[in-house]
Amino acid sequence: MLKSTLLSKAISIRLLLLIALKLVLSVQTANAQDIAGEVTQGVVWHGQNATQVTLGQIMERQAYLEKNHLIPKYKDRRVEGNEKEYLKQKFDNPNSPKVASYKSDELVEQTQKAQGTYNISLAFDAVMHSDITQGWLPPDPMVACGPKQLAVTVNGRIRIFSKTGNMLSDINADVFFSSVVHNSNAVDPRVRYDVTAQRWIFSAITIHGSNNYILLAISNEAVLTNRTKFNIVGFQQNMVGPSPNADDGLFADYETLGVDAKAIYIGCNMFNSGSHTSVWVVNKADLIAGTLTVTAFRNIGSGTAGGPWTPQGVSNSNPSATEGYFIGTDYNTTGLLVVRRITDPGGTPAISGNLNITVPSTAYPQSVPNMNGCGLPAIDGRLMLATMERDTATGKYTLWCSHTSTVNSSGVGTSSGDRDGVRWYQIGKLAATPTLLQSGTLYDNTASKYFYWMGTIAMNTRGDALISCSVSSTTIGANGAVAVHFSTDAKGSTSAAQSTTNNTSSGYCGGRWGDYSSAVVDPADGTTLWACHEYITNGDYVVRVAKIVVTPAPQPNIAASGNQASTWLASVSPNPATNKLNVIITGSVNERMRVSITNLYGVMISEKEIEKGLTSFSQDISGLHSGFYFITLSTATTTQSLQFQKK
Repeated sequence: MLKSTLLSKAISIRLLLLIALKLVLSVQTANAQDIAGEVTQGVVWHGQNATQVTLGQIMERQAYLEKNHLIPKYKDRRVEGNEKEYLKQKFDNPNSPKVASYKSDELVEQTQKAQGTYNISLAFDAVMHSDITQGWLPPDPMVACGPKQLAVTVNGRIRIFSKTGNMLSDINADVFFSSVVHNSNAVDPRVRYDVTAQRWIFSAITIHGSNNYILLAISNEAVLTNRTKFNIVGFQQNMVGPSPNADDGLFADYETLGVDAKAIYIGCNMFNSGSHTSVWVVNKADLIAGTLTVTAFRNIGSGTAGGPWTPQGVSNSNPSATEGYFIGTDYNTTGLLVVRRITDPGGTPAISGNLNITVPSTAYPQSVPNMNGCGLPAIDGRLMLATMERDTATGKYTLWCSHTSTVNSSGVGTSSGDRDGVRWYQIGKLAATPTLLQSGTLYDNTASKYFYWMGTIAMNTRGDALISCSVSSTTIGANGAVAVHFSTDAKGSTSAAQSTTNNTSSGYCGGRWGDYSSAVVDPADGTTLWACHEYITNGDYVVRVAKIVVTPAPQPNIAASGNQASTWLASVSPNPATNKLNVIITGSVNERMRVSITNLYGVMISEKEIEKGLTSFSQDISGLHSGFYFITLSTATTTQSLQFQKK
């Protein structure tokens, strides 16, 4: 009888423990939406209408304030006073391969691999620390590229440049966002050029200690002049959607910015009494029309349930995109990326659960040495930017992102490493099961131990990808640097780096570095790339912008197999062309050929077929608008894309 009673009690205790565990897990799931198959429906919220103002009006207001000494000047102010600055993951992913580079079997390599070349055709200093009225540290530099201009944002400043480096506008960020800044400062600025709507988008946050505001501005045109109109909005982060909520009393920090055909995507790290991440999806069509429609998804990542840390809103150049994405490193585990998919972003958005991607091993980055200076913070393993571009050779849109990791002399991410490197990723199948296609690492394998950190990556339409970062060591000061992954080279490969600056000795002890850099593709031709990063001169930081031109290695089009397979190579002339484009085919074409013309973003303009055996033909382009296009020639075994310009 006693034995039976004890057994009954033991079973009851086990049942209670199982029920308690199930309750804990269900609470974690509800708070962090962490099950991959789970979709959480958002609640659409409508805010105040936008304030519309021209760039000329902004500049007039700024001139008045400066003339009357109404803009206070500060020195060496820090933005991050109430921020939990860094996150160190608690666990290592046991499934992460211990390699510096990786290639999926799904990714087809060139038959003949070869590195192309690249050169820095232009580099200029965009902003110095002394230029910033508010004196912010760090600068948080970012560049975006439109058809004719560059926009550079730093903490406290927005500058517009020509593509030759001439400054066209110099705007105080607090003045720019004055209608929505709520007696605070606009910090952590971001800028994107939206190729799908051909508009500029700027974002920032205010530095209220809690329940701060997220700020947005969108232009009405692609070329910025004094007549350009901006719709400017701001919303208090915790007031979007149902209230009370998990973000009440918190500070939304390090806002990320992405844009696609349907929406604008903002992610934040949330701080104060707790720590987690939240995201907001802003209806782009409504913002263009002057109204504000936002959907918040809160606590999507945390130390309790994992999920994305610093969720990067993904910018996607696909004009037909119907889904959006956030991506970040996992909150708890190294060697793991997390995607959150947004469905119906232009209507009633919903968010997926965690879509995890195992990547090669990573480790929390080390403090960076610099000659004659102090250690420079590498912040943590968070991703920088995330962008999706179309490779015209494959016709596919893929996602590119990067971050900093401690590595060893072989480029393998490990906590026992003795230098920092920039780890980059190409991710495909975003609409299904996100898959790592390839990964590489920019690192120094010599005894010099150069540290590469704060790196961002972007791919052009030929499949070449640019890494923009900073580099430093005990023997040099902190400099800007770039490197390239060539589409014609082995998958996962990374070129040697080139410096965009030449600081050989100037040290720095100014505190936090970054917080980010940027790399973007030029929409005017789809192939030129631009970099923006921080370096040191005369003991203080400067923001550098560089133009990078990539020349890929020539690749012959060789058929895969078959006795009747084609071996051919095409060329076009004249280029630029006005009315007709002549196509010359060298070699043997034993198959019917499909010929298509697309714009830089993959939109089909025309398509036709030609008979086998042709060695030349003329393509009518008189109906095209001026600009850059691709003509793609395809047989059953071979495809070649050539870029041309219509005058």
